Amino acid sequence: MVKKRMPVNIGFSIRCNDFDVKFYDTGAPEEFKSNLTIIENGKESFTEDILVNHPLRYKGINIFQSSYGTAQPDSVIMDIIKLSDKTVTSQSIKIGQEIQLPEDQVSFKLDGFIPHFDFRGHNLGEAFVGTITQKDAKSFQIALPTKFPTFDKMRKGTFAFVIKEFEQKYYTGLQITKDPGIWYVYSGFILMIIGCWITFFMSHQSYFVEIKKGENKVLNVSISGTTNRNSQAMKLKIKKMVLKLKDK
Repeated sequence: MVKKRMPVNIGFSIRCNDFDVKFYDTGAPEEFKSNLTIIENGKESFTEDILVNHPLRYKGINIFQSSYGTAQPDSVIMDIIKLSDKTVTSQSIKIGQEIQLPEDQVSFKLDGFIPHFDFRGHNLGEAFVGTITQKDAKSFQIALPTKFPTFDKMRKGTFAFVIKEFEQKYYTGLQITKDPGIWYVYSGFILMIIGCWITFFMSHQSYFVEIKKGENKVLNVSISGTTNRNSQAMKLKIKKMVLKLKDK
């Protein structure tokens, strides 16, 4: 049985104004951040940037920058190369648009964008996917990895396609948390620290007094004790008690 998730009203709205990601030379992400605006009662309260490990906190709600991903571009600029004479035609094409290729031989439709293209067990990264329709109405799909411009030439068709330029878009992933019992956690942590301090740094002592009585008087008084540390100090205390009893 799948548990249905119910939406939770947090009392305000969050608008993402901008998202920015920076990369190292190796391609690994260096920093990604979102610019957020808090909207309450239809009015903008404030705007703030959030980064990984630097969340936005508002009215007990924590908004974390948790992830990001590659979004589909709207359009691309590609070179269409006729392999027989190396003629190059540049064409701007939108996702979902179909164009007629030079000499009316075939048509090409740009189907979409995939963030990870797998080719024979190897991840070639971001790629665009298109469909070529021939004169006989037969069609087949091709992939155009952005990091390998000459990839489509291996197909050895009449035309080869090379992605030249496109606007890279990203989406941001936010995580929103609320923990109303956090003060109970803090209180328990403080009590645990106090307990550890009492256990390991304070001396625990116990005293035992035995009184032997005769018919009309006390014949003997014995004092002993135990301690978990500093036994010498306990011996001195017991001696002081004995001296006071002797004086009486």
